[in-house]
Amino acid sequence: MKKIITYIAGAIILLGIGGFAGYKLTCTPKNDTPVTPDDIAILKLPSWSDDMRDSILNYLQDITDRSSPLYVPPEDRIATFDMDGTFLLEKPFAMDVLILEYHIHKNMKDSTSLNNKLDTFLSRVDSVGYMTEDDYKTLDSLKMRAFDKLPEDNIAEIAYNFMLTDVKDSIRFRGHRYVDMFYKPMLELFSELQKNEFKVFVVSGADRTGLWGCIKALKEKYPEYNLQLDRLNLIGSDWVLDAVGNTNNDPSYIFQHRDQVARKGDTHVTSIMMQKVINIYRHIGKPPIFSGGNTDGDFSMLNMAMGDSSAKHKAILIWHDDDYREYKYSTSEDWAKKIEQYGWIKVSMKDNFKKIFLK
Repeated sequence: MKKIITYIAGAIILLGIGGFAGYKLTCTPKNDTPVTPDDIAILKLPSWSDDMRDSILNYLQDITDRSSPLYVPPEDRIATFDMDGTFLLEKPFAMDVLILEYHIHKNMKDSTSLNNKLDTFLSRVDSVGYMTEDDYKTLDSLKMRAFDKLPEDNIAEIAYNFMLTDVKDSIRFRGHRYVDMFYKPMLELFSELQKNEFKVFVVSGADRTGLWGCIKALKEKYPEYNLQLDRLNLIGSDWVLDAVGNTNNDPSYIFQHRDQVARKGDTHVTSIMMQKVINIYRHIGKPPIFSGGNTDGDFSMLNMAMGDSSAKHKAILIWHDDDYREYKYSTSEDWAKKIEQYGWIKVSMKDNFKKIFLK
């Protein structure tokens, strides 16, 4: 009798531990069949294809198992991801371009020349479908004029408000706000990484302050993902900054009570390509072991995460090949060769994402 009681108590304890570990142990109403390990796996990363989901979960199991030769201590579990096109819609324009348009059209209507220059820029880029080096210079010039002397927190608030507006592509995404256009599978991945003691960082070419507003909106409107993405986790392009009160650019100026930091000048550091690697070292102090991107601007960061190319290191390249649910692009033959050359994992939106957007 004592043995039976002991076994029952042990079973109750194990069920309790399973619940605390995040496993949903339920029974089907008809036949009381318990959930199998495969069913438990399905509850994780539900928007991923089965093969990719299993690959990710097996990887996480290996690097978090102390008895595994692939074990990685928590302090080295660093993950870095690009934003636009990696876990957020970036067509027809990246978010920082749309935030700029939103600000100029909404808050700077009286500046006719600035509005005309912006509209000409958007029309030209939209007609050809890509941005040239001169276009990037024009974009920086527009940003300088639109945001000059604005406190950084004000710019972040502009980005936040923009994320709550309706998507312009009303035919394809009618009824959606920009905050709804984050990729559901990627947020599931972030959440799962964090559950396994990863520190997740966003490393984007977008303005750092724009990231602040975008991610604030995401966390507020979709709290169920419990994303640990604070400002400390957001790395973007930076601008020359100074105190609002330092009107004469005096290097000996003393920051005053209730003073604010504002943008005053040209781009200081653009967070693309090799510069992403530099920014990661400056900001985090160590390389990631897991990384994700979607363009050649992310290639250096992906290779940084690959390290010695052992099974401890993973890099994924999001492949935009679903013109029905999203947009079809980035199908360069050279990129496909680089995936094979460097050992990255190709993530097909068409084949590996069961659902793309949050809404």
